[in-house]
Amino acid sequence: MSDQPVMLEFLSRQIAGLRDEVRALVDQMGVLTAIVLRLDHDGARRDERDTDMLNEMRATVRQHQRFNERLRALEER
Repeated sequence: MSDQPVMLEFLSRQIAGLRDEVRALVDQMGVLTAIVLRLDHDGARRDERDTDMLNEMRATVRQHQRFNERLRALEER
């Protein structure tokens, strides 16, 4: 172990990284949940299937937007 003190900047970066990872997991779960619900309603009425597909697309778009935000933040460093 190092005898050097832990700096607040280091802790801040670590927490921000963990926060990004948790958000990415939440986005992934949203996409997977929407896919499962859509597949589960496969025999449902057309309007229900359309709603399920729309929810899946929204979850996927949120996931991609968050990825783009993370990429932009890395590029700015």
